[in-house]
Order: sequence, then structure tokens, then C-alpha cells
Amino acid sequence: MLVLLASTFVILEQQRERSLQVAMENAQDDMRFIKYMLNAALQQQDFEQLSTLVSSWGGHIRYTQELKLTAANGFVFGHYQRETPATRPYGQQETISYSYQGAASLVFIKDLGSIDANIAKLRWQLIAGLILVGLVLWRITWLSVHRKREAHTLDRTNQRLLETAEQLDATRAYLKNVFDSMSSTLVAVDANGCISMWNKGAEEETGLSADRVHGKPFSEVLPDFASRVPELEEAIATGIPARIDRHITHPEGTPRFFEIVIYPLGTDDSRGAVVRIDDITRRVQMDQLMVQTEKMMTVGG
Repeated sequence: MLVLLASTFVILEQQRERSLQVAMENAQDDMRFIKYMLNAALQQQDFEQLSTLVSSWGGHIRYTQELKLTAANGFVFGHYQRETPATRPYGQQETISYSYQGAASLVFIKDLGSIDANIAKLRWQLIAGLILVGLVLWRITWLSVHRKREAHTLDRTNQRLLETAEQLDATRAYLKNVFDSMSSTLVAVDANGCISMWNKGAEEETGLSADRVHGKPFSEVLPDFASRVPELEEAIATGIPARIDRHITHPEGTPRFFEIVIYPLGTDDSRGAVVRIDDITRRVQMDQLMVQTEKMMTVGG
């Protein structure tokens, strides 16, 4: 139980950092897209549509705090700003050159504070669960000490023990729900590389339930990632996390890209690891598309 709680806190912190990193990368992708579309409108001198475009994108792109396009002379082509203040602003600024040596400044700010809020909420829920478990265990100990002197209340004590067991089951289910609520594919393995936990993301990715894969080798259940077993074994043996930034599979001939992070867990008596697998195919394809687009624009210019 304590190992599960400790590993969950580690995963939450890593997930927060990963979520922030992904959000920043998405913001950079959004900035490149907005710059590309606004650049096209500026080159065509379609100034009347710029304000509409800026307002529309600012309202529809998730977490947008402010989007502003300003000419070199200070004239504002378009401006969108959310009324509520940002708690974690992430801003970018670009210059767009257009015909007749004109230049426009593009400011794009996203508010990433919701990520911190969600992780903090989960963390406090876990703390509440830990307190509940501590109280339940304290109650069980107290009952054990006084059971002999209170033989006449045995029936009532048994009923309380049944209620306590139900509370423990509910706590275990709650902690598993936290594990399942993460969108990444999360797989926990023991020291022998056999699967001990399997979240909903893993079920959706593979179509296999947790009951079917429990106790089976990692390489057998996830053959597309079998080549990463040496890194997994090394992380368990050394206690040092491992990260694979890009792992490529070819299901049905179509390449898919994944990011893999291995978090070693346990003590000298009980070792294991949690493997987080994220599908980054869309981000990789977007980067490739932007590179191709920039090359085409360079050739066309």
C-alpha cells in the first residue's frame, strides 16, 4: 500500500512536468499554425479579416489567454484577451514580415494553470485517502488490544470490522481509479519483468484486460516494446530512471512514435518499475509537416 502511494505521488509529479512540457509544445505548434495563417492573410493584404481571424482563434484554441497582432506603427490588426487573469502564463512573440517591407508583431499567451490545479487536486485526494487508511489501521489495532476485555461486545465489533474492510476496499478502488485516470499507458512490473498493474490506458491501447495480462512477461504482452526490456531490467537493477524519447513501431506498415519513461520502484526486498508509454505520433507528424511546409515556402519564394 505504501509503495503504491509513493509510486503514485512520483507518477503525479512526473505527469505534471510531462503535461506542462506537452502543453508548451502544443502552444509552439499553435503559434506556428497561427503565424502561418496570419502570414498568408497579410501577404494577400486581407486586413479586414485579420481581426475576425484573431478573435476566432483566440476563442477556440484551448487555454488561450491573449492573442494580439500589431503593426509596426502600433495599429492593432486584431486582439483577443480572456477576462480572467492567468495563473501560469506561457507567452511567445513572433515578427511577421509582409509586402512593402511591412512588419507585424504577433503575441500569443496561453494559461497553463489548469494543469497545476488538476495535479494539486489529485494530490490532496491521495492525502485524504492516506489519512483514511491510517485511521482505519489505528482503529483495527485498538480493537485488537481491547477485544479480550470486551467479549460481550463481540458481535458489534465484528460488524465494525466488516465496515472497516469495506472502507479499505473502497480506498484500494479509489487509488486504482487514480492510476486509471491518467491518459498515458501505465504498466507496473515486478523484479522479474512480469506485469503487476495495468491501467485503463493500457487496456484501451491493447484491448487486453488487467486480469488477462496479470503475471505475464512484459515482452509477451507488449511485443512491440519487447526491444526495451534491457532498459527496463537495467532501471530495476540500478534504481535509475530511464527515458526513450522516440520508439517507433510499424503496425500494419504504418509507423507510430512513442515516448517511454521507466520509473524504478521498491526496496531491496521488493523491486519493480512503472513504465509510462505516450503516443507522440501526432506531434512528430506535425513537426514533419511544418518542416515540409517551410521548405515549400522557401522554394516558392
